[in-house]
Amino acid sequence: MDKNYLRGQLMTYNRRPTPWTATTAMLIVAVVLSLPSGSSAQTGARSGKEVVDTVCAKCHTKGEGGAPKIGDKQAWLTRAELGLGGLTQHAVSGVRKMPAHGSSQNLNDLEIGRAITYMVNQTGGRWTEPASAKELAIVRTGQQVVQAQCVKCHQEGVAGAPRIGDRDAWLPRLKQGLEKLVRLAIAGHNGMPPRGEKADLTDEEVRNAILYMYNPKAAARLEPWSAREVPGALTGQQVVQAQCYKCHQDGLHGAPRIGDREAWIPRLKQGVEHAVRNAIRGHGGMPPRGERADLTDAEIRNAILYMYNPPANATKGGK
Repeated sequence: MDKNYLRGQLMTYNRRPTPWTATTAMLIVAVVLSLPSGSSAQTGARSGKEVVDTVCAKCHTKGEGGAPKIGDKQAWLTRAELGLGGLTQHAVSGVRKMPAHGSSQNLNDLEIGRAITYMVNQTGGRWTEPASAKELAIVRTGQQVVQAQCVKCHQEGVAGAPRIGDRDAWLPRLKQGLEKLVRLAIAGHNGMPPRGEKADLTDEEVRNAILYMYNPKAAARLEPWSAREVPGALTGQQVVQAQCYKCHQDGLHGAPRIGDREAWIPRLKQGVEHAVRNAIRGHGGMPPRGERADLTDAEIRNAILYMYNPPANATKGGK
């Protein structure tokens, strides 16, 4: 199997027979996992090719300013590992010598995501062009999360909630560490429901919100909270038996059945983290987090890996 295929998400799915060890299954899933996005048509949004031809080609054709050249597999390989959401976030915000939106402020996030998909595919990938901005799964900042949801209680300190920016109120809650506080917010604590009644928030977004409320003027931008490094996460088997089996056991509403690799593989194209984001946000007939807001991102990831290949992931937490 080509090592570039294993490392990134640019190469095509290898259909040669492969021994189904846990390691092999995990590697294959990590490269080919995504849910189908359907038609790429959306009123008013330009195709990836249109955006690249009119905007991105100016730098990406010749690699100006260090921009990865279209067709340069090595240059795109490590970038592809960020996934479509991560790459889109960089392009929207600006990264290194690239200005925000590629200096074309009339481009929306969906069009940028499509342009990235087009350039990846022109370099040998087989990504699916996003049909809606929801599929980009860009991580929301702490300020965005707080203004959209947390402000409802934390602005005035409703039911004892620590106020935004009140460090004296936040410090006692942070004594056991940030990760502990994030887990409490995920599971629900005292009068606060799980994830503050916003099941589509990722663990990282919950974390960002806490950091912002502690110090709005200098909310630290720390490393992303990896879904693979959360202690005490439930195994994939535990999550599936407790929740996912309700639809995935019999394939309700088109859900891929547990262990049906033929049903899962067409949904597995852009990497496991992309599929985890889809499950977190909700996709097709599936509600955000399968109606279990208390599940962590790591636990959702474990469940996806388990449902793809139960024998390999039954005792290893889907990791």
